[in-house]
This record gives sequence, structure tokens and C-alpha cells, in this order.
Amino acid sequence: MPHAIDRGMVVCLFLLFLVLSCTGQHSAGPAPDPGIQSFRGVPESVELGDEVVLEAQFSHGSGRIEPGGLILEGSGKLTVKPGTATRYTLTVTSPEGRTVTRTAAVAMGPGLAIRILGLEGAAAQVQVEGPGGYTRTMTEAGVLTRLSAGEYTIQAAAVAKGAERFHPQQPLQKITVSSGTEAKVRYLPPRFTVDLPGGVPMEFVVIPAGTFTMGTDDPVQLADGSGPKPGPAHSVTLSRAFYLARYPTTRAQWWSVAGKAPAQSRYRPDSAMDEVSYLDIQERFLPALERCAPGNGFSLPSEAEWEYACRAGTQSVYFFGDDETGAEAFFWRRDTMGGGEHPVGSRRPNPWGLYDLAGLCLQWCEDFGHDGYLGAPADGGPWLDPPEAADYRILRGGIDYRGHGRSARRFAKPSMQPAIFFGFRLKAAGPGLGPASPDHAPIPGGKR
Repeated sequence: MPHAIDRGMVVCLFLLFLVLSCTGQHSAGPAPDPGIQSFRGVPESVELGDEVVLEAQFSHGSGRIEPGGLILEGSGKLTVKPGTATRYTLTVTSPEGRTVTRTAAVAMGPGLAIRILGLEGAAAQVQVEGPGGYTRTMTEAGVLTRLSAGEYTIQAAAVAKGAERFHPQQPLQKITVSSGTEAKVRYLPPRFTVDLPGGVPMEFVVIPAGTFTMGTDDPVQLADGSGPKPGPAHSVTLSRAFYLARYPTTRAQWWSVAGKAPAQSRYRPDSAMDEVSYLDIQERFLPALERCAPGNGFSLPSEAEWEYACRAGTQSVYFFGDDETGAEAFFWRRDTMGGGEHPVGSRRPNPWGLYDLAGLCLQWCEDFGHDGYLGAPADGGPWLDPPEAADYRILRGGIDYRGHGRSARRFAKPSMQPAIFFGFRLKAAGPGLGPASPDHAPIPGGKR
């Protein structure tokens, strides 16, 4: 009998142990929440370009500091160099996914970081001016500190690099500096080439930013009623440099990108592509070109951009003078072309290296077909209002030098009309400077 009692007591004690063990596990409670005891930057006041030590004390998790995505597995210190950011956020995450955050602010004195792009191996020419007569000339990238808060002007001049001349994309910038601020000065090479399928090149030349007088007040040109009025003369400022195709778009370039119709086989590939409408270019050629060579920002030029590039710094009737003497050196005259086609680039260029600004084809621009310039934009952008005017678009250049080759000469045709001698010349932002996948949306107000 005593043995049975002992056996029963053992069983009871074992069961009691199991109960107490389970109860003990549940009585431990949930895992603790993450906590941040302190988070600060040392020192708390710096100049742009100075280093800051971020000190963090936290528990029950790992830390991540933004901006920068810096990781701390436990309490510690990290050294950072603040740019334009002056606030840092620490987020501590527990193994169970619970989070807690805290922010540390670093006071930064007014400073300006100048980044200079596109001039590797050559000295820049950048002038910085600010409040109180502040002036600084920079030949390379750098950081300007201990500035007075206020507006600063950054002026960049063209730079000779070997035998080439590099132009700033944006020669004039105005920057408001109250804390740490960054400005980019990008220089553009004088030319670049896009290689299309089949080894077909498309060459572009840089058109520098600048101001010019667009149109004319010449009574003789204003009285020519065969197209929209090229006046009144008005000042236009193009604040950014851009690229324009050296030649009108050729048949080979169109065929390479958008395909070749059987009837086109009789044409020579190096002649100017014509018989295309404005809508053909927007809906067929530009989307296909973007797929072949993304990121260059292709488009048609505005009318102001076209005339500015055609004049190339001149204000004469033609870019080569005020009369038609010797025009055959620059244009293929329609009445002497012999009825055949001619290759682009077989006449002399204008001072900025652009060929066939008249003689082979008219060239489509973005602008609506306004008669005259009253109300035209002064910034060089395309004139795209009112929407009901979108059915007509502007063409520039000409197919004969007699009047058509004048720098101010204009034409307006229906945007859906393809016709013989209707061609185009492309604009580009530059390699890697355009949208990766531009949205070639339906033309505002346009009709098919």
C-alpha cells in the first residue's frame, strides 16, 4: 500500500510541474516594444560640407537612419556629411515588426554647393554673385560657405576644350540660399550623334542659349501675303541651350525608324524626307524613334527655336546677308534642281553648322498657325493656344531661295496634311537629358 501512495504522489507532482511550467511561460508577457533613449547630431550647427556625428541609443530592435538608408544593429555612432538635408529620422524596428521613430535636426548655415558637369579635364568659367557685393569665380566644382542668406546669381560662360567649344545648358541661374543649397552647371558638347538601326546616323549640333529679335518690321516682307505675317519684330530669350539636327530628317532615317513603303524605293536614301504631315511625325516617327534611342528628349523645335538657330546670331534678311546674291551656295533652288532629288548637306551651312535651312523642304515646327506675333511667347517656347488653332501648324525654311530662304519667312498648313516638300528637322535635349519614355499624347485640339 505505501508503494501505491508513493506512485500516486509522484504522478501528482509531475502533473503539477507541467502546469507550473506552462503557467510560467504565459506569465512572461509580450516581447518589449522598441525604444529610443536618445538621437542627436554632434555638433548641432554646421556649415555646408562639414561632417556630423549622429549618436543613437535605442533598445529592442535595429535602427535605420534616413536620408541615406544607414543601418545600425545596435546603439552607436555614424558620421555623415549633410547636403541640403538638415533633418535625420531614426526608425527602430523590433523583430516582431513594431517601430518607433525620432528626428534629429542639424542647423546649417547658408551655403551653396556648385556641381559642374560635362567638363572633365577643362576649367569652367562660373561667376557667383550675391548679397552685399559677394563675388566668386569658380573654375571647378566646390562649396561656398558662410554666405549671407538671400538670392544668388550663377552665370556660366562657354568654355574652349581643345578645338571644341562647350556651352552651358543654362547660362544664368538665380538661387535663393537660406540653408544648404545645391546648384548644377552642366556644359554641353558641341555635337552628338544618334546611331539608328541599320547603322544610320542622326547628327545634332548644340544651339547656345541667347536673346534675339524674332520676325521683322520690313514692309516688303510683311506685305508678302503667301503666308502668315512674320511680324511684328519682338525680342525672344531662350534661357537654355538645346540641340538641333544638322540636316533635315532624311529618308534613310525615317525608313530606319518607322519603316519604308514599297513606293518609296525609287527615292535616294540621303534626300530629305517629305510628304509627311505634322501628325505623321508626332504619331509615327517620334514614338518609334524614342523606342530606338531613348533618353534624348526628341521633339520638333518651336518656331522661335528654329528661327534663332537659322539666324545664328545674324539679323540680316538671310543668314548670309540682306540680298539673294550667292544664295545658290546655301540653297538648292527649286527651278534649277533639274527635277531630281539631291542629298542633304551638299550646300554650305549657316554659321552654326546647320545645312539646308531652305531649298529642299519646308520644316514643321510645334507652334499653332497664328497670323503674326501679337501675343507670342517671349521665352522661345512653342505657341500652343488657343486650342482651336491646333488644326494648323507652322512650317519654316522654304523650297526656293526667292523669299523662302529669308530667316523670318513663315508658312502655316493643316497639321494632318502631308504634301510634297513638307519635311522636318528634329530638336533634342541631349544624350541622357531627355525623358526616358515621353508621353506622345494626342495633339491638344487636333483633329484627324
